[in-house]
Amino acid sequence: MCEVRWLPRALRSPDIGVLVASTVLATSVMFAVSAAAAVPGPPSAPVTPAPPVLTLAATPTSVLHGGTVTLTGRLQRVDTAAGIPGETVTVERRPKGTTTWTALTTVTTANDGTLDLNPQLSPQAHTEYRLRHPATPFYGASTSRTVTVLVGVRLTARLNRTSMALGRTATITGQVVPAHHGKRIRLQHKQGRIWRTVQAKPLPATGHCSFAVRPRATGISGWRIYKASDTTTSGTSARPCGWWSTGQRSPASTPTPPATTAATSMASTR
Repeated sequence: MCEVRWLPRALRSPDIGVLVASTVLATSVMFAVSAAAAVPGPPSAPVTPAPPVLTLAATPTSVLHGGTVTLTGRLQRVDTAAGIPGETVTVERRPKGTTTWTALTTVTTANDGTLDLNPQLSPQAHTEYRLRHPATPFYGASTSRTVTVLVGVRLTARLNRTSMALGRTATITGQVVPAHHGKRIRLQHKQGRIWRTVQAKPLPATGHCSFAVRPRATGISGWRIYKASDTTTSGTSARPCGWWSTGQRSPASTPTPPATTAATSMASTR
C-alpha cells in the first residue's frame, strides 16, 4: 500500500520545485568535483641535485721508490665555480692496470672547497688515484678524473776496483729496491754510444746482484747495471756504473769514478 501525502498549498508553488531541483543539482556537482579532486594524479619527477665539479692533481707524477707525492683537489659548484665547504670526499687508489678501487682515506673540504690531503703519499708501484663525492640532498654524486703516478726502482752499484791488468777480473755488485724477486737484472757494456746487454740474471729475494767482468782488451771500458721496466715500476740504471783502465796504463793516469753510484732517473727498456 502506497501512502501519498500532499504538501500544503503554500508549498505547492512551482518555485519550490525549482529550488529543490537546483539544490539537488548543486549538491551533485559539488560531489562530482570533490570526488574528481580526490583521485590522485601521476607523481611528479623528483628534482635531482646537480653534481659538483671535483678536481684532482698529483705532484710530481713520477718518483723513485720511496719518494713522496702530494695530491691536491677542490670541490666546486657547477654553476658559479664557488668552493663547497664541509663536504666529505673519499680518496681512492688502485694499482695501475687494474679495475678495483680501494678507499685510502676521507677528507672534509675547507671553506674554499679545497682538500687537505696530508700526509704525503709514498706509492710503492705505479698507482692511480681519484676523488669521489657521494650524492647528498643538496649535491649530486661526483668523481674526479684519474691521475697516474709512476714509480721507478732505486738501483745502486759498487765497483771492487777502478783499474786492473789485462786478464784480471773485476766485480760489479748492486741492489734493486724494491727487490723484484725473479725479474731480470742486466749488465750492460758501452760500445760507442750504445749500451749493450752482455749478461742477465734473475734477481733474488734480497734484490742484491753481482757480475764478474774480464775485459778482453786494454783501454777504458764503460759498464752499468740496468733494470728494465715492468708492469709495476719503471726501469732505471746506475749511471755510470764504472770505468776501468786495463792493461799497462797507470792508475794515476786513469779517470777514477766514484766507488758507488745510484740511479737518479727512470729509463726506458733498452
